[in-house]
Amino acid sequence: MKIETIREALRPLPERTEGIIAVVVGGTSGIGEATVLALVSRLGAGSKVLIVGRNQQAADRITNDCRARSEVRGVTVDVEFLKQDVALLKDVDLVCEKIKGKLGDGGKIDLLIMSQGYLSSRGRKDTSEGLDHLMSLRYYSRMRFTHTLLSSLLAAPCPRVISVYGAGTPELFNLNINDLGLVQPGNYGVFTSLAHASYMNTLFMSELAARYPRVSFLHVFPGLIITPEWHAADFPWWLKWMALHILVPIVRYWAMDYAEIGDRMAYNAFSARYPAAEGVNGGTMLPLLNGAEALRDSQGKKAGGAYTVDEDGEAVVHGKNMKRARAVGAQARVWVHTMEVFESVRSL
Repeated sequence: MKIETIREALRPLPERTEGIIAVVVGGTSGIGEATVLALVSRLGAGSKVLIVGRNQQAADRITNDCRARSEVRGVTVDVEFLKQDVALLKDVDLVCEKIKGKLGDGGKIDLLIMSQGYLSSRGRKDTSEGLDHLMSLRYYSRMRFTHTLLSSLLAAPCPRVISVYGAGTPELFNLNINDLGLVQPGNYGVFTSLAHASYMNTLFMSELAARYPRVSFLHVFPGLIITPEWHAADFPWWLKWMALHILVPIVRYWAMDYAEIGDRMAYNAFSARYPAAEGVNGGTMLPLLNGAEALRDSQGKKAGGAYTVDEDGEAVVHGKNMKRARAVGAQARVWVHTMEVFESVRSL
């Protein structure tokens, strides 16, 4: 979908989104930052954006920018930063308690957006909880946020959860259903860990949509964006040099700018193309334009509640590896594995 079409669809957003509560994890740089700025530029009066991240200096810059945007618009959108590294699930729990405290008893969350993670070509690096550091950020911490904040999401009239990662892109690699955490010797690799996190984001969200049909779930591939991740990438010096001096200048010709990716994320957040399984007729904010219809979900079901979405806002078409994984019960296995991980971390 062209960005002009998306911006036209976003025009009525301020009038439709008064009092929205949004939580953006990883919101101090890259896609998260762009999303925060787009939301503050378009949400209705009385809305609030809670940013979770590690960088206080970046957060101060962003909140100042947000304040200036609110003053220009004459519409106050409150922005608050909660400083927290979320690679450990126990720290996810801590910040979730802080979020709930900000909301008060019975407080709602309309929108949860997560984009935490970084680029790395290194091998497995375990956290103190026994999870690979990258997989924890790309998958486990995201689903821990979602699962822990479900009561607040269910208190909203039309809640939505978005995980910005790699929907559909790494499926040339198989899902190792017998070692989902890639802990067995020889199973972990840069691309296999990337693939596992992508598969599991999609499959766990499918299970969540079945269990909580009032919430809509999106796993989004955002497309090409040049973010600070490229400069902070955990690469060997020679690979980092090649990435920054050869790859990035080439990619820049096709990459989206921050304003575009921010508006696309705002559209993902509120478009009626991605309804909850219960809520097809008005469970979301923005009306459909130009004959558009609700998307098919990641299993091919119309308006099924859990969507894999590409950079244009269209449904990702899954290949034979995902179909094979689903056929052998991967969705249920991912759910059980993840809940077992959550329980094991609680006991540490």
